[in-house]
Amino acid sequence: MKCLFLDLSINTRVENVPGKRLEQIFREVGGNTGNLVFRYAISSHVRDELFPAHWAEGFELSKKEKFDAVVLGAANWLNAYNSFGNEKRAHYLRQMNLPTICIGLGCQYELPTMKKIDFPQETKDFLSVLKDLDALVLVRDETTFSQCEHYGLKRVRLIGCPSNFISDSLPSTNRFATTARKTSFSNVALNSGSFSAETLEHDLRLFQFAKHYITQQNFHNVAAITLGRDAEYTARDVKFFKSKLKLKSFLKPGAMDFEDWKKMLKIYFDVEQWLTDAKTWDLVLGTRIHGTMVALQAGTPAVLTAIDFRTQGLAEQMSVPYLKLHDFLKWKKGAQPADMLANAKFNFNDYLKRRRELVSQYQRALSDFGLTLSDKLISMGL
Repeated sequence: MKCLFLDLSINTRVENVPGKRLEQIFREVGGNTGNLVFRYAISSHVRDELFPAHWAEGFELSKKEKFDAVVLGAANWLNAYNSFGNEKRAHYLRQMNLPTICIGLGCQYELPTMKKIDFPQETKDFLSVLKDLDALVLVRDETTFSQCEHYGLKRVRLIGCPSNFISDSLPSTNRFATTARKTSFSNVALNSGSFSAETLEHDLRLFQFAKHYITQQNFHNVAAITLGRDAEYTARDVKFFKSKLKLKSFLKPGAMDFEDWKKMLKIYFDVEQWLTDAKTWDLVLGTRIHGTMVALQAGTPAVLTAIDFRTQGLAEQMSVPYLKLHDFLKWKKGAQPADMLANAKFNFNDYLKRRRELVSQYQRALSDFGLTLSDKLISMGL
């Protein structure tokens, strides 16, 4: 099949990062480098031709060339309070009128619910178009599944996140379990959250154990600080982090220095490099689901700190070990990484068993739509 792969114009990496301003780079990744992870995954799952494009570009391309279908690498587009661009999605899908598969659709709401959510009109229109197209919709969790059914979609499958199906050569259970039973770790990576008060407190408590601090977005120009782009961040940004993360000043002589904190910072605009580096880490902690998934796919133990019901629901669907942020913040400040592994009840057997179940469902869904499975994806179900 020849398919338009819509929403972003890239799948794996941003080209020529040094030659672009961060504003342009983050437009290319959809505002969050985690978006590259599940697009990278989807593009490795099929042998069909996938043409990545933004919506307007894809629509223009569809008028010039014949395409068999539209593949959507979806994100948290079902938000109760924000349309997240669903008006353009509804408009262009309706105009193209092609068979459509939507992969990885997620719902953002303050509580998990099976009751119908009153979404913004633009989102209702988007769901209506998916219904009219008889789209095959692969969703992340039970809440999203129920919302799709409430809005009349008939072909809905629950698969978790496609980023769960990146590696076809995960380490043996024994090797993984041995690593997870360690009581000390010398090379810990910490995934940063949205820099809210609670996620900053979470990160602050774990800094002493971390060697790397990975960000996926550019809140307070943290990506500019990470890349040393002095012209793209301000003294106000520096002041924010020094204050919130209690970095060293004349009032806090024992704290971490700002320059030392900068050396910890990492951001990835290339998924393969991210996976390569993750293989060298001992343990990954933090509040980012895709940072957690990269670690697991690289064979590195990871614990997600779930900041909301969306990330908690994803973790539960995929049997990814997690802790609730509010529970973590109730702990004494002396908690160790090994405590997080223990309290999250890390069980690689459970994760692998659930992954095999989900990958089987995922394979059937892609095949039912007419896509040709890659050898890599087929081998994951064996």
